[in-house]
Amino acid sequence: ACLERDWVVEHLPAYRATCDSDPTCPETGWSWPVCLEQAVVDPFEARECLASVNAKTAFDVGNDFSSLNSLTNSLYWIATRPGSKSVGTHARASRSSRSNSSSSTTTTAVVTTSSASLQSSTPSPVTGQDMLILDGIEDHEVPLGQPARFVQRRPLSTVPPGNIFRSAHRVGKEFTPGETLAGRQAPLPTNIWWENAAMAQPGKKESNIFQMPYVVIAGAQVMHVMQPFNAGDGTEGFDESSSLRLGSAVTQHGPVVQAWDELSLTLAWHSQPDTGMTVPLVRGSPYITAEYSGVVPKISALQKLRPSPGATGPAVNVDGKTVPCDGTMFEGAVISFDMQESDTTWLLFSPRGILWACSPTPFALAASAPLNGALRVAIANSCTAGVGAHHCRSRSSGWNAAAYKELLTRYAGSYPTNATVDLTVEGDVGVTSWRWGVQTMRGWPTGSLLQLAWPVHLPLLLAPVRQAAAMNAATPFQDIRGTATAIVGSSWRLRYNLMPDVGLRAPRPIPQEWRQDLLQALRGTTGALWNGSMPDRDFDLPLNYQLGVGDTYFSGKLLGRLARLIVVADELGESQDPYFRDMVVRLEHRMEVWLKRDAATPFVYDSSWGGLLSCGCLFDDCGGKCTPHCSNTIDPPENCPALSNAGMNFGNSIYNDHHFHYGYFVYAAAVLAKFSPSWERQWRQQVLGIVRDYANPSWADSSFPVARHKDWFLGSSWAGGILATVNGRNQESTSESLNAYYAVYAYGHAVDAPFANDLRDFGRLLTAMEMHAADTYWHVRKHSKIYGEDYGHQVVGILWEHAATHQTWFGGAPYVVSGIQLLPFSPVMEWFVKPDWAKLDLPIYQAQCAADPECKKGWSWPVCLEQAVLDTTGAYACLQALPKDAFAPSNAAAGGNSLTNSLHWLATRPQAQPPPAVAGRPLLPDSGRMPQHQRNREDGVRLVEEAADALIDATTVLSAKPGNARGQSHAGQHQVAVIPTNTAHPKVQVVPATPDADPAAYCYMADTSYHPLDMPGQVPTTGGDAQSCQKKCARIEGCAHFSLLPDGSCHFQASYASSVPHPRATAGPAHCAPFRPNAMVASEDQQPPAAAPVPDPVVQSESPVDGHQQPPVQGICTVGQEVGCPGDSDVRCSGNQCCPDGSACPSAETSFSGCVKGKVKDCLAGSEEADYIIRRNSDHHKSVLRGRRANQLSSLAKASAGALLACIATVSLAHLATRSSSNSNATARWRRPPDQNHPCFVDDDGSYEPVPPQSARVAGGMVMPPL
Repeated sequence: ACLERDWVVEHLPAYRATCDSDPTCPETGWSWPVCLEQAVVDPFEARECLASVNAKTAFDVGNDFSSLNSLTNSLYWIATRPGSKSVGTHARASRSSRSNSSSSTTTTAVVTTSSASLQSSTPSPVTGQDMLILDGIEDHEVPLGQPARFVQRRPLSTVPPGNIFRSAHRVGKEFTPGETLAGRQAPLPTNIWWENAAMAQPGKKESNIFQMPYVVIAGAQVMHVMQPFNAGDGTEGFDESSSLRLGSAVTQHGPVVQAWDELSLTLAWHSQPDTGMTVPLVRGSPYITAEYSGVVPKISALQKLRPSPGATGPAVNVDGKTVPCDGTMFEGAVISFDMQESDTTWLLFSPRGILWACSPTPFALAASAPLNGALRVAIANSCTAGVGAHHCRSRSSGWNAAAYKELLTRYAGSYPTNATVDLTVEGDVGVTSWRWGVQTMRGWPTGSLLQLAWPVHLPLLLAPVRQAAAMNAATPFQDIRGTATAIVGSSWRLRYNLMPDVGLRAPRPIPQEWRQDLLQALRGTTGALWNGSMPDRDFDLPLNYQLGVGDTYFSGKLLGRLARLIVVADELGESQDPYFRDMVVRLEHRMEVWLKRDAATPFVYDSSWGGLLSCGCLFDDCGGKCTPHCSNTIDPPENCPALSNAGMNFGNSIYNDHHFHYGYFVYAAAVLAKFSPSWERQWRQQVLGIVRDYANPSWADSSFPVARHKDWFLGSSWAGGILATVNGRNQESTSESLNAYYAVYAYGHAVDAPFANDLRDFGRLLTAMEMHAADTYWHVRKHSKIYGEDYGHQVVGILWEHAATHQTWFGGAPYVVSGIQLLPFSPVMEWFVKPDWAKLDLPIYQAQCAADPECKKGWSWPVCLEQAVLDTTGAYACLQALPKDAFAPSNAAAGGNSLTNSLHWLATRPQAQPPPAVAGRPLLPDSGRMPQHQRNREDGVRLVEEAADALIDATTVLSAKPGNARGQSHAGQHQVAVIPTNTAHPKVQVVPATPDADPAAYCYMADTSYHPLDMPGQVPTTGGDAQSCQKKCARIEGCAHFSLLPDGSCHFQASYASSVPHPRATAGPAHCAPFRPNAMVASEDQQPPAAAPVPDPVVQSESPVDGHQQPPVQGICTVGQEVGCPGDSDVRCSGNQCCPDGSACPSAETSFSGCVKGKVKDCLAGSEEADYIIRRNSDHHKSVLRGRRANQLSSLAKASAGALLACIATVSLAHLATRSSSNSNATARWRRPPDQNHPCFVDDDGSYEPVPPQSARVAGGMVMPPL
C-alpha cells in the first residue's frame, strides 16, 4: 500500500543507478529491495533482477540487511503483485548450432522442493517443472479465464524429409553455402538477417550485416563497424572509410560462423586453433563486443585522429584525462577518441589491467600483451564538431552528448553473448520473451544490460518500461527503422494483439441480406466474373496445374482460391450439398498431384541447406496441341532444372519467397484438415514438410532451420534467399507473408494432432508479429518519423535493409505497389488493412487505377476490397463495375481471388451495410440453410419437412412415367406411388415396377450438364440420344459423367466435374444402378415395418463440417478413404492397399488388382450396397436423390435429405409428421413413431432429430431407388 506506483516510477531509476554504481550495495545485501520495488511496475523485470543478485550473500542470515528476507518471500512478493497473473512452466529450448559457442552463462531463478537459491546455469535445455517464471501482465490485458499458455517449440515431425520427397545435394560453388559456413551441415539459415555474410566473399560490400544500430562488414582479418546515414527518399548508405576496425596485432583467418540464434550471431577469427577473436553480434546492442583468446587486440581506422582541445598534438581521452597519441603506454577503462573525417566520437571500454599504445596516422590502438577477455566499442557522438556530412543534418537540437556518453559508460560492463526467445499466449495477447545471456568484462561491476529499441518495439512494451526509457539519454541513432531508444534490462517482453481464435471463419457471421449475392456468385446461373458463365462452385485450376505441371506460386494461389470457396460455402451453410463435396474432392486431387513423390513437378529436399524446393518444370504443351507436361527429367533430383536456374519459379531454388508460395499450399491443407480429415492424415507428413520449410518452430528439428524467413528482432520477414546484395535482405508482398503465417495458424486450428495447439499458437504469434511490423514499415502515415518528411509515398513496395522503395519486382506502376500489399484477401486482412491507413492509400490507388487501363487486367478488384474497409456500399458498386474477366485465372493478380470471396469480405466487415438493390439482377432461390454450427432443433425439423415433400414430389414423377401403370408386377419388384386424398397428407403405397425402368426417370438429369465440359484428351461426339452418349462414356477410361447438349453434341467428364444448370441438356453417370426397390412405404393406416438387421459397418464416415466422428453408415465410402479391413476393423486401409487376409481394401479403386484376391467387401459409391446422391430440384428447390454417389449419405451434415428419405421409406408418412393445414407458418413437430426404437430417430425431449439410418441397407436391394 505504501509503495505507490507513481512514486516507484520516479524513485526506482535513481535507486537502481546508485546501487549499480556502488559495489558495496550488492555486497552488503541492499540490492534485493531494488528488485522488490521493481515488481510494483514490472514483475517480470523484478524476477530477472532477483536472478542477478549475488547468489551467495543476498539472503545470508549473517547479513544484517537481508536477514529478514528470503528468496521464497521475494518470489512470493513478485508473484502476488496485481500485474502478475500468470505463473507458467517454461522449458527453454537449447540454442541450435551453439556447440562451439562461448561458455557464457545465464543466471536463472530456480525453485525446487530441495532448495531455494539462485543458481548459475548454462543455456542448455531445462526439462520438467524445474523453472518457475513469473509472467508480469497488466490487469486489463488478459480476460478472466484466459491463462497463459507456453508455446512448446517441439519438432513438428521427426520423419526425415528424404523419406517423403526426393533428396538432392548441391554440388559446385553456385548456390552452395559460402566460406563463413564452411564445415557446417544442414539445416542452415537462408533468409536470416546476416545472410549476406553467409554468401558474399568476406570483406566485400555485399557481405554487410545490419546489426542495428551498426552496419558491420566481416573482413578476412578484421571486423569493420560503422553507422549508416540517411541518403534521402527512404534510403540509407554506409561508408567503409569511416569504419572502426576490430582485429588483432597478429594475422588471423576468418570469419567463420560459430553460433547463432534468433537475435544474435557469433563470428570467429583464428590465428591458431585455440587462439583468436570472436564477435557476438547481438541485435540492438549499442556496443560491438570482441572476445579475445590469447591474441593481442588492435583497434584501428583509416581516418585521422582529431586533436583534443588544449593538446599540442593528436590525443585521446582516458578516464577523463587527455593522453597524447604518440606511442606512450597508458591504462584506462574508458578511452575516448574523435575521428576527424567522419566527425565521430568513439568509446573503447577496456578490461582492467591492459596497457594500450596509440598511433595517430592512420589511427590505431594496440594492447601491449595478449588478452583473454572482452572489450567493447561504441559510438558516443556522430556529430561531434557539427561538421559531419552525414549525421549532423538529422541531429535534433538540444541533444545531450555528455548524458549519452555517461549512459554508455554506466552499463558497459555487462555484455550479451546470445539470446533465447520464449513464446506465450495469454488470451488474445501473444508475448515474445527475449532473454539475453550476459557476461561481465574483467574488472567491471556486474550491472544491467543496455539495449536499443526502435519504433516497432516501443508500442509492444509495457507503459512503465516506455516511461523509464523516455528518462534515458537520447541516442545518436536515426536510421531507416526510425530513432533508436535506450532501454535497460536483460530481458524484454513484447506483447502483440492477436487476431481472434476463430479458425478459418470470418470473425462474424454472414448477414442474411448478403446471402442472395453470395449464393448467386457461388452457385448461380450468371457466372462469377472468371469465365463468363460458370459459378464459383465450378472453379477449377487450368489443366497444367491440374496435372501438377508448372510453378508453385500461381498454382498455390489457385489452390488457395479453391480452398477459400470451400470455406465460404461452409459459412453459407452449403456443406451438405453435393457440389460442396465435389469441391472438397477436387481440392484433394489438385493438392495430391504436387505432393506425390513422382509428381510431374515434385518437391525436392535440399540436403545442402535443409529446405524443400520445387524441382522446376520445363513446360511444354506442343504449342497447345498436346497435354501439358514437363520436358525435363527428375531423376536423379540433382538434374532438376531449378537447381541450376535461380530465375526459375521466382527464385524458389535459392529460397526466395518460399513463404509466399507455400503459404497457399498450407492454407489449402488447413481447409482439407477440417473438411476431409482422412485426407489430411494420409498426406500429413508431406504437408508438415511444407510447414517445416518456412515455419519450423523448433531448434531441435535436424532437417529445417527455425522460421526460415522471420526476423525476430523486427517481427517482419525477409524473402531474398541465398543472394548477397549491398542493400541487404528484402521483402515485397507483406500481405502474402501474412497469409503464410495465418495458414500455419489455420492448419494448427483445424488439424487433429498432438502438435495442433502449439502450432496454432505459433502461427498466431508469427501472424501478429508480421502484421505489426508490416503496418509499421510498409504502411506509411503522414508526417512519418521513420522515413522522414521527404518520403512521398503512402506504401512501400519493397523494403530492403537499407532502402524502402516504391516499386515491385515486376514493375513500377503505382497501382501495383498498392495492389501487391493487398492480396490475398482472407479474414486475417481485417486487422492488417486499418481504416486510418486505408483513408490515405485508397484515394491514391483509385486515381492510379482509373488513369491506367492496364489496371483493369486483374489489379482493380483490390481497390474494391480496400474500399470496403471504409464503405461497403461503394465497394459493392465497385465490384459491380469490374470487367467480366476480373477474376479469370489468366489474370496474374486475380488468380487467387474470386467474386464469392470478394463479396464475403464485404459482407463480413464490421460496418457492412445491406447490398443495394441492383436492377436486373437475377434472383437465386436460397435454401435458407444456416451453417452447421448455427443450426438448432427447428432447423432439423424444417429439413425433415423438406425431405418429406421431396419424397412426395419424386414418387409422383415416377408413377406418371409411361409403362409404369399401377398394379403391374414384374419379378416381384415394386415402386413407390402417391394416391391423392382429401386429408392433409396423401396416402403412399407400393405399386409394381417394370424390370427395365427408363433411366431418364431415375438416373438421368434434365436441364443439367457437367463442367468442365470436356475431360482432358477427349473431344465431343455427335449423333445419338442420351443412352448412346452414356454408353460412349462407359467405354472411355476415367469417364464418370456424360452431358448431351441441345445441339446434339455428347461430352465426357471426369469424376471431379460438377453439375450445373443447362436448359434442354441431359446429363448422367457412366452407369446407372439397377432399379430394384425392395422397401415398403406404408399407407397412412399401416404400422411401420420392423427394421432390417444391420450388418457390421465397413467404415465410419466423418463429418465434413467439424471433423468429429459421426454414427457409422453402412457400406459407404469414397476411393482412398480410410476404412476398416474385412474381418479386422482395427486394421485400417486406404484406397489401393491390401488387407491382412490378402483382399483389396474396401475403398480401393474398382480396377485395382494388386492384391492376392479382390475385394471381400466393397464400400464404394455405385456398388450394390449404396447408391445415393442429392440434387437440387429446380422446380421446388428441395433436395431429392440422384446418381451414384453414396458418400453423400455419410452423415446428416452432408446429405440431410438423403438420410431422411431412406428413413421416410421405412415408416408411415402419417406417423412421421403432422402439419397444421390451417396455418402454413406453424412450426412442424414430429411425433414419436410407434416403433420408438426406430434407428431414424433419437428420443431426446419428446421431439425427434433425424440421424443417418442404421437400416439403410436391406437384403436384396435398396431402401429407396436413386432418383
